[in-house]
Amino acid sequence: MTSDIKPPKTILCPACGSPDVTAEKKERTISVPYGPAAEFLETVYTCNACGTDGDFANENDVVVNKALALSRNESAKLMLQKMTEGPGEFTLAYIERALRLPSGLLKLWKMGLLSNTALSLLRIVYTFPWLLQVSDANFQPEITSKICQSYLRRFTEDQVATIVEPVDVYPTPPAK
Repeated sequence: MTSDIKPPKTILCPACGSPDVTAEKKERTISVPYGPAAEFLETVYTCNACGTDGDFANENDVVVNKALALSRNESAKLMLQKMTEGPGEFTLAYIERALRLPSGLLKLWKMGLLSNTALSLLRIVYTFPWLLQVSDANFQPEITSKICQSYLRRFTEDQVATIVEPVDVYPTPPAK
C-alpha cells in the first residue's frame, strides 16, 4: 500500500532547498538471518522541483530499527525452538552446559533478551550444531577431529548431487 501525503512545510529538499516536497509511505519488509520478515512503513520524500528523493526528515532509521529488532528477537526464539524440538535434538540445559553458559540464560534469549554477541553465538551454533559437541568435549583435538569428520562425511553424502565447482573464497592476487 502506498499513499501520497503532504509533509509539513518544514521539510526542504536537501539538494535544491525547495519546499515543494511530497511524501509517499511504502510498505517494506526486512529480516535478519534466520528471522522472519518484519514489516514497516518507509517514508520517501520527493522534491517536485529537482526530482531528488530520499528520507529528507531522517525518520526511517527508527522504523527500520524497530522492524529489525522484531525480526532479531523472533529469530532467537525460532532458532532455539528448532534446536530443541524433536527426537535427538538438544535440550536448553545441554546447550547451556556445552557452551558453559549460566543456567536459565537461554530462556532469556528465547524471550529476545540477548546481546548482539549472544545472537552471533546462537547463529553459529544453529548453523553448525556439531560445535556444541566439540565444546562439550572441551575442544579435545582427537574428539574434535572425529566429530568434524563425521559431520563432513554426512554433509558430503547429502550434498554430493548439488555440489558444483568450488569457489575460491580467498583468491590469489594477480601476479605483478
